Amino acid sequence: MSALKVESSCRVERLHLATAERLQRALAIYGGVAWQLLWLTREARQDEEVAGMQILMHHEWQALACTIHQTPHLPPTLRQAVRWIA
Repeated sequence: MSALKVESSCRVERLHLATAERLQRALAIYGGVAWQLLWLTREARQDEEVAGMQILMHHEWQALACTIHQTPHLPPTLRQAVRWIA
């Protein structure tokens, strides 16, 4: 359940989850996000120097780099990418 702490960055409190259907949809999406983050963290711990571009798609690591650095950046290691996400 701790993996679902993405609520603060995903602003879950603003979703107005007044119905069970809305709650189910939100849990399906955020559960997938939490699983992906846990998997990326595990992969980064196993091999700290693996290139992020071997795991993340080109547009994913570029968007992440531009969000963190506001400019294009060299491909990060997976460990760097996980830290940027955190």
